[in-house]
Amino acid sequence: SADLDPGRLRADLEHDLEMLDEWRARARNVSRRDDEKLHALRETLTEVVERARADVAGASEAAAATFRRNRKVLLFSYYEDTVDGIYEYLQDVVERDDTLSCYEGRIAAVVGDGAKYGVSREDAVHGFAPNSGDAPPGANDEYDILIATDVLGQGVNLQEARTVINY
Repeated sequence: SADLDPGRLRADLEHDLEMLDEWRARARNVSRRDDEKLHALRETLTEVVERARADVAGASEAAAATFRRNRKVLLFSYYEDTVDGIYEYLQDVVERDDTLSCYEGRIAAVVGDGAKYGVSREDAVHGFAPNSGDAPPGANDEYDILIATDVLGQGVNLQEARTVINY
């Protein structure tokens, strides 16, 4: 058309590319250390563990099982990328934080029907809730934190979670 100015269009596109490059550079500088939501999650998990420990203070041999049961957390997020980010953050945090070290090796993630981080959906669910009616006989208590998209909430009995977080 007669109104189309190729020079103006080119200048606008170059400006847009400059803005996108600037945004990309800013995004690359953002780290988990800057994420207030992850910090709040860490604080919440610390409170969960401290409450679970208080529940068993001075208790007998059954204390270990009660402590494990009372620190179970089911964490829902809408996006798979967010589930991945939370999982990776928690893997790092539980290695460095003495209070949260009880979660080391006891975190699973579920998105859809496939395996995530080498653990199938079924194994993650049964390892998180081995006493539910859905678990096969002999299922072991393997996970204390289960991070999942909302697809997991449909048709799965996860009543063993003491704390549910919608991230």
